[in-house]
Amino acid sequence: MSDKDLIEKTINSQHIFSGKFLQILNDDVLLPDNKPAKREYVKHPGGVAIFAIDDENNIILERQYRHPTHEVIVEIPAGKLDPNEDTLECGKRELLEETGYTAKYWHKLGSIFPSVGYSSENLVFYIAKDLEFTKQHLDDGEFLEVYKQPINDFINDAYSGKIKDGKTMAGLVLLLGYLARQ
Repeated sequence: MSDKDLIEKTINSQHIFSGKFLQILNDDVLLPDNKPAKREYVKHPGGVAIFAIDDENNIILERQYRHPTHEVIVEIPAGKLDPNEDTLECGKRELLEETGYTAKYWHKLGSIFPSVGYSSENLVFYIAKDLEFTKQHLDDGEFLEVYKQPINDFINDAYSGKIKDGKTMAGLVLLLGYLARQ
C-alpha cells in the first residue's frame, strides 16, 4: 500500500477558534474509501526544544507551572516558532530568553509530531553546548526556575516518572541516540 492509498482529502475547512497562536479547525474530509468524515484539530505554528549541556555534563532544566496540568513541571527549554522564523534562530532565542544561556555549538537532533491525532505541531530538537551565561530575558507573565542537573540524574528522573513533560521525554530518545554516537 502506498501513502496515496492512506491520504484523506480535505473538502471543506472551518475555523472554529483563533487565539494568539493556536487555531482550532473542523475539516470535512473524504477517507481513502471515499466515505465522508470530520476531523477536528489544533493548528500549531511548531516549536523548538533544546538540550543545553554545560562543560561539566549538566543539563539545563526548567521548573514551570503549567496551568492545563495544574502542576509544576520539569522540562527542557522550548518555545513556539514565530511566523517565518528559522528553527535554529528560534532555539537560540528561546534558550537565551528562558535560561540566560547562549551556546557556541548547535546540532539538530531531529523532530517529532507530539500529538498527531489532534495537532499539527512539529517540534524540532537541538543540542546546545559550549554554554555561556549572560542574562535571562523572560517574557511578561513568564515565571520559571532554571537549574542544572547531571545528565545521568536527569535520565534517572525521566525513567522514575519525576519528569512528565512529553516533549522532554520524547526528546530524550533523540538525545540518548546522539550521546551513544559520541
